[in-house]
Order: sequence, then structure tokens, then C-alpha cells
Amino acid sequence: MTSANRSLKDNIPTKSLSFAIIPWFLAGILSTTLLASETDQNMEPGNDKEKKSEQRVRVTKEDLVKHYDLSNPQIDLEEMLAPGVPKDGIHFLTNPKRIKVSGADYPQPGERVAVVEFNGQAVAYPLGILNFHEVANDTVGGVPVAVTYCPLCDSVAVLDRRLRTTDESGREKEIVLEFGISGFLYNSNMVLYDQTSMGLWSQVYLKAFTGKFSGESLEYLPVRLMRFGTFQKDYPKGEVLSTDTGFDEPYEKNPYAEYLKNNKVFRDHDFGYKKNLPAKTLGLGLKVGNYSAFVTAERARQGPVTVETPGGPAIVIADDAGVLLKSGPAGTRALQTFYHSWSAFHPGTEVISVQK
Repeated sequence: MTSANRSLKDNIPTKSLSFAIIPWFLAGILSTTLLASETDQNMEPGNDKEKKSEQRVRVTKEDLVKHYDLSNPQIDLEEMLAPGVPKDGIHFLTNPKRIKVSGADYPQPGERVAVVEFNGQAVAYPLGILNFHEVANDTVGGVPVAVTYCPLCDSVAVLDRRLRTTDESGREKEIVLEFGISGFLYNSNMVLYDQTSMGLWSQVYLKAFTGKFSGESLEYLPVRLMRFGTFQKDYPKGEVLSTDTGFDEPYEKNPYAEYLKNNKVFRDHDFGYKKNLPAKTLGLGLKVGNYSAFVTAERARQGPVTVETPGGPAIVIADDAGVLLKSGPAGTRALQTFYHSWSAFHPGTEVISVQK
């Protein structure tokens, strides 16, 4: 492996762009002709939108690597893509405002939410909000969590942000990480960074792949996708993420709607994913020790699927909102995702699908 400080080739032109209605990054990656619904020229000097637009500048890979600890890499760093978004250009959320479900007028009843429930507290995180932020650092039922969503993979995972590590004297301690969006993609999946070490983490790879914590994994916590109307019915005392995030984004719109309807991967980039299933086959990837499996949503919707893992059986279920792990042996890490990213990260995975 060459030095992490070597010159990294850029993947895109470095033209500066800004978008007022559709966030520049989302418009940029989902269109071959970078779209703008309105320009920043109409903004009054000094207002918040103008200040935010100053950050909406496309950057190169060389710009990005300056921010992070790329030591101890577990991947070939040349294979990371820099679509143009700067560090924190997609604004992560920390301790976001929540409201009672009884007073919520967003999202609509048929829209999907990621539901996290601990110690009697249930919180719904609308994917319509996570489309624009991708990670919410929050605390639910006393548990510090990172609720993550990558629209390019339709992948949802909730991580326990607590990590056991050692201090300079070698004594064990527990730290709580806070995650942001690095601006990189790897295997068409979001790349996070933690603000403690500035190392890089992958949602689908299930661990950190650079920096002080490289190779470390956090606990993947239970999460369920459901329609908001179902959440309102099942959790009348629950809470939902508020649209009052501090950022002016069109949460009622889904800039990924057309992307999710076709079977093309981002930029038609062949990053080594397996071709034995359509690239955007939705399913649940799970890993127990060195064993990995992918259960398609189509198969799980026919009825519960029992996956025999080295640690014991894992039960996978699904409905029209998503696919999830109902139960599994201790240490099971699982998340909903498209097959393309899961197969690239876990090429030896066992596929469980409908027999044609």
C-alpha cells in the first residue's frame, strides 16, 4: 500500500456550483446535467441561505483527504470516489429536535420512517429528512445512537456510538463518538467520519477503515422501517424527528425518487459488485463472525426466513416498508441495503432469494 499522503486522482471537475431548492450535491450526483431550480443570485446579502450557499462548492479528492486520518487503511484509498461534496457539505444532525407524534404534520402517513426503540422510548426518523442529512447523532432511551441512511443504497443502520478503547496510559475507557459525512463514497456507499479520531467508517462495511480505530466495529442496533401512519398507530406516545433541523431543505421532496426506480448504479460505476442479482435488489445483509448472508426482500416477504449462521439461527422478515432482522445470535450485524454495495463489501456472501 502506498502512503496515505500520496496524490489522489480527482474524479470530477472542480467547477463551483450552488443550488437553492435542490441541494447542489443531490442534484449533481443524480443528473448528468447539473440542475438548479433557482440561483443564489436572488438571495439577499447576509441571510442564512446565502451563508449556507458559501459552503456549496464542489471539491476535489485532494481537498477532502486533508481533513482525515488516513493511516492504517483497510481498503485501497484510490478506489474512494469524491463526487464533489465537501466535508460536512451534507449536514449531519446532532441532538436534533423531536416532537410528539400526536402533534406531527410531517411526514405523510404513507412515507417511510426508521424506528428506534429503547427502554420504553420510541423515535421515528423520516427518510425524507435523512435524505438530506444521512446521519442523526441522537440519544434514545439513554442509548447514544447514530441513525444512518444512505440513499444510494437505500441502506439503514443504527449504531451504538459507544466505543471501548484505551487512553495514553493503556487504561480502558468508553467514549461516545459523533459522526459526520466525509464527502467520499466507497462501493457506492456513504463514508462517515468520527470527530474524535477523524478516521473514516463505512456503513455497509460495518467498521472503520482508516485512522486510530481502523478495524473497530460498533454494535449494530435493532431498527425497523415502517410507514409513518403505522408508527402513529403503534406508538401513540412516540416521538418523530422535527423538520426544524436548523437547515432549510425541501424535506417533502425526494431527490432520489427517479434513481430508486431504475436499476442503474451511481454513474454506472463498476466497483466490483456481483452480477448474480440485479444491482438494486433490496434485502438484508447480515454478518456473524466471518459468515455473511444476503436475504432478498422479495424472499422475506413470502414469510420469515431462517438463516443458519455459525452462531445460531437468524430470523429475517419484511413488509412493504422494508426488511429487518427479527432475531439473531449475539453479535449479529445487519442492515437493509441494495445488493450491489453489500456484495462488493462482502463478496463471499451467501444469497438467499426466491427460486425462479
